[in-house]
Amino acid sequence: MIQHPETTSPVIDRATFEEFAEAYGARWDVGVYAVDNEGRIVYGELRCPSPEDEGCRQARRWAVSEGLRWGEPTIDFCPQRRLIWALPLMHNNAVLGGLVAEAPEDRVFPSQQGESSLDVRRACVDLREMAEERNLTNAALLEMRREQYHREQLRAEAIQEFKRRNAYVLREMYLREEPALMAAIRKGDRQEARGLLNRI
Repeated sequence: MIQHPETTSPVIDRATFEEFAEAYGARWDVGVYAVDNEGRIVYGELRCPSPEDEGCRQARRWAVSEGLRWGEPTIDFCPQRRLIWALPLMHNNAVLGGLVAEAPEDRVFPSQQGESSLDVRRACVDLREMAEERNLTNAALLEMRREQYHREQLRAEAIQEFKRRNAYVLREMYLREEPALMAAIRKGDRQEARGLLNRI
């Protein structure tokens, strides 16, 4: 049972895990494990040929931490040529372990053309949504992490777009904003001046 150390209520017990794994497995036909914070398997059908291999354990732990970092499961490889994606099991903001799904690489990519037989991206979203429905993770925190990532992505795109522009466009923008900036400075309107400078 994976539970918060300060409470007696489990984040996930065997019955809850088995119901989750059955529902998710029926939808995607992939292996699902519940792991502790060290990546050791607590519950789940052992489809991995070396479930206690140190490299596999670290891959599972990494997948859980990346799921928390980005706010949704990300796809990674374990040393046994399996694709894994994971989500943290949480009680409030405390990470107590994770749910890890996995599929053999040759099942996901059966041909050499790179065509996937499994919509892994959709399987990742389903893992998160199903865990959130069952209150096995902190949905609000994961949503906040996804929004942060999206804002950073937009900021990076804006910076790249800015770098692509030439100096003439930059000078033109400054000349267009300069009168308003000077007026804000003369009025002592710091907020307006700061906003104009940020825009420039």
